[in-house]
Amino acid sequence: MEQNKLCDYGCGKPALFRFKNGKLCCSSSTNSCLIKRKKNTVHMLKEWSNSNSYYGSDKWLKNNSEGIKKIWNNKNSVYHTEKYKQNQKEGTKKAVSTEEHKKIVSKNSKNYWNSLEYSKRKELILKIANSQRKLETRLKRSNTMKKLRKETNNYNDAGKKLSLYLKEHPINRKKDKNSNWKGGISFNPYPDLFNNNLKNKIKNRDNNQCQNPLCVNRSKRLTIHHIDYIKENLSETNLITLCNSCNVRANSNRKHWTKFYLEIILLKGLKCQD
Repeated sequence: MEQNKLCDYGCGKPALFRFKNGKLCCSSSTNSCLIKRKKNTVHMLKEWSNSNSYYGSDKWLKNNSEGIKKIWNNKNSVYHTEKYKQNQKEGTKKAVSTEEHKKIVSKNSKNYWNSLEYSKRKELILKIANSQRKLETRLKRSNTMKKLRKETNNYNDAGKKLSLYLKEHPINRKKDKNSNWKGGISFNPYPDLFNNNLKNKIKNRDNNQCQNPLCVNRSKRLTIHHIDYIKENLSETNLITLCNSCNVRANSNRKHWTKFYLEIILLKGLKCQD
């Protein structure tokens, strides 16, 4: 090899090898020459983006993918050797540690976080997580209720005990962080006069139907709702028959529902007591 000869591919390094085509190169393979590798990359990108070329055709993609699958499925191939795996890890660590790579990742991450796709995916994940939490909470409550009903043999007594139990052992509750939190008044037990006789009386007055005109009949179970949300107020004008679905819905936006159900009571001809 003649001295002071440089690589013919333009990298500026001294030539160490001569190929069969007569060209000099800094390495035994053109893939190891940085300039030649960049030129090959640019050329192949153009070929892949051109659907009329062989490398951009479906036939090449299919043959290439099948060839790669055969290589990966062959456990004796170079891709399954410890040396190859180690080289891959070291190469990845070097590439990730560069400042250029960090800037690209940071830019792409910010663009993704501000995108509509990320916001929709985040909403979907939060919905799934919330539904999972609600399901777990319901299961825990139902299991606790079953145990209490076995102990008391009475549904009403079991409900009161469950309220006291949940007050001492809150299940997945955010308390004051929740917009519907009212200081824990829902844990207060109902008065003894709020019994089945009074409930049946109110249900008969309301023809055993949910009194919410917007009800979609999601639940067949009827409950007695306190319009002013005060459990001690057992006035008949403060009680109204609702299905379980409408009763649960009334726990949010209480001012609206208080006014809404008071108007229904007035339409019935009942005088509300202050």
